[in-house]
Amino acid sequence: MSYCEKHLKREKGRAVSEIIMCVCAVPFALIGIIFLGMLIYMSVFEWASFGIGGVILSLFFGAAFFFIGIAFIWGARIHRKKRLAIGEDVENSNLIQSIRAQVPAEQSALPVSELFALVDRDLAGGQSFGGNVDLGRAWVLIGDQAILMHRLRGAFLIKRVHTTSKVISTSYDVNIYDSTRLIAFPTFARKGEAKRFCEALAAAAPQVQTGKDKEEKAFLKSLEEAKTSKQ
Repeated sequence: MSYCEKHLKREKGRAVSEIIMCVCAVPFALIGIIFLGMLIYMSVFEWASFGIGGVILSLFFGAAFFFIGIAFIWGARIHRKKRLAIGEDVENSNLIQSIRAQVPAEQSALPVSELFALVDRDLAGGQSFGGNVDLGRAWVLIGDQAILMHRLRGAFLIKRVHTTSKVISTSYDVNIYDSTRLIAFPTFARKGEAKRFCEALAAAAPQVQTGKDKEEKAFLKSLEEAKTSKQ
């Protein structure tokens, strides 16, 4: 399978995700139905022993579990719709549109298979990073978009801290800029992988400035100054 096809497949996801969501939906929905059925039975036949508190508890838990089950089924439906839409209409995918927008005019009307082959040849023998980024000689694939490296001007490694009530986790974004704006920000779970990508990108495209937060701020300032001078 080609690099582009693998990225497209990863973007649309797999049917197994839908199966898992449907399997998870069954016990939640069944528990909800049991609570609601118990509510109806006790309300009709054992009201005196059940009481208003029992009614409220059964109604709450029954509705909560039932709607969680429905949410899983709805999520599976949305996932399937997205997966089939991308699989059946590759022409409208972000990946193929990003390739068409950057190739020379005489190549922009090529069929999907030829455009994929064009990028795949460049990526063959290249490097992969984090499972969702592939770097070739002229192209880099990031998620659902392909980017010509001669467009790039900056790549900055930014640490992100994600905090919940019980867990603190860290991820590493690589903010990638062209000459005017942020165009991609792949996320890596490990700092070493993000750093390796930045170094490989800088080696493949020497015009790319790299660094961390401080260097990114200086880069953005230079973009703003360049924009102002043109006005």
